[in-house]
Amino acid sequence: MSRTLKWVAGSLVTAIVGAVAFVALIFTFFFFNSDEAQSVSACNAPGITEGSSDGSYSAAQLQYVQQIVAVGREFGVSDRGLQIAIMTVLVESGLKNYANSSVPESLSYPHDSVGSDHDSVGLFQQRPAAGWGSVQELMTVSYQAKAFFGGPQGPNGGSPRGLLDIAGWETMELGSAAQAVQVSAFPDRYREQASAAAALLGQAGAGVECTPGTPSSAAGDDYPWSTETILDDGGVFSPLRYGYRECVDFVAWRINRDAGVGPNGPWKYTWGELTPGGGHAVQWKGHWESRGWAVSKTPQPGAVAWWGLSVSAWGHVAYVQAVNPDGSVVLEEYNFGFNHAYNTRTVPASSVEAFLSPPPSK
Repeated sequence: MSRTLKWVAGSLVTAIVGAVAFVALIFTFFFFNSDEAQSVSACNAPGITEGSSDGSYSAAQLQYVQQIVAVGREFGVSDRGLQIAIMTVLVESGLKNYANSSVPESLSYPHDSVGSDHDSVGLFQQRPAAGWGSVQELMTVSYQAKAFFGGPQGPNGGSPRGLLDIAGWETMELGSAAQAVQVSAFPDRYREQASAAAALLGQAGAGVECTPGTPSSAAGDDYPWSTETILDDGGVFSPLRYGYRECVDFVAWRINRDAGVGPNGPWKYTWGELTPGGGHAVQWKGHWESRGWAVSKTPQPGAVAWWGLSVSAWGHVAYVQAVNPDGSVVLEEYNFGFNHAYNTRTVPASSVEAFLSPPPSK
């Protein structure tokens, strides 16, 4: 082949490779910047301190939280359920026990503020006319909490439904569970308070923590190395032998957490156990299959949501935090959109290419 022809052929190959890379980049940009990317952080929120000017809460309001927690503990409600309750009152009342100008009787009971929304009263803005309880009962914090939690010990016999009356609430996305109780005209507001609720529970001594536990036990960024330098900026590999703040490292951390491993180890699942010979997300499914670990299209909390070359040359993995009754899944992940940061979003389960079940117990 002549030098000219070699030059032409080489240029043609370069152009084709460049075009393929450009198309992949454009597809990746649209995938990772879709409207599905809704970030919610929970347990890594700063503590809420009394008496500051940043939207913090008074000693009396912390006592409200403690009263709600006390009822929840009496009813056997998990930390997750407590967080949902506090998310709800933060949205509904800002942790103020409201009387209502349209309900004169409510003004005769202790209250922090006066509203006028229908006949809604109290922290949870429950309505006497909807069967939540009498005005006197609904101006009492402990009763409000009992009505919100419901269940066998609740005062309303499941009508209206409390949290414990809703089938599958434990695996719902936090905001969706709150909405299932409140039936609000603004359902998306609850999830925005997940971070503040977790921090507020901690400030009140209730102790919702992002620590090793069962899948879906807590929502939020509990990744131990969220401030470490990434490989592209001169960083090194994490103790799990993946790059810091990559999607694979976050999911590997969650697999260890769910196996009972704390943030300091000792590690049960690292690169060597999970994906030896290749650490990119695109390779995970093949490694699972080669080991005989379950791979399916059926989601479960604690599983790995997997995408291959359809999203990028590196693929992507995320952690399944919850499975909703409508068939959608709540995902937690790192580096969604190549920002090396924590993110959570809710997507149809059918949009995930495969679900990788947690590895067998070691």
